Amino acid sequence: MKHAGVLIVLDMLTVLQLGLAAVPALPYMFDKPVEHVVEWTFYQAFRAIGGEKAVGERHATGRKHELQEEVKLAKEAKKDL
Repeated sequence: MKHAGVLIVLDMLTVLQLGLAAVPALPYMFDKPVEHVVEWTFYQAFRAIGGEKAVGERHATGRKHELQEEVKLAKEAKKDL
């Protein structure tokens, strides 16, 4: 019975090591789905508050490239003024 405490500690360390080994994989598993949920939520909120005019003809998700192009065009237009 006096060695049972050592086995419990080793078992806890193994579980801790397995948990820490999974941490590097978390961004690959959760970043994209969470990003889509946040984009969709804000899209729906802006559409509900400001109407269709507030969101324009953009997609609910995956519009990062379109937004970057709009910002680039706005900066160029501002320079021309």
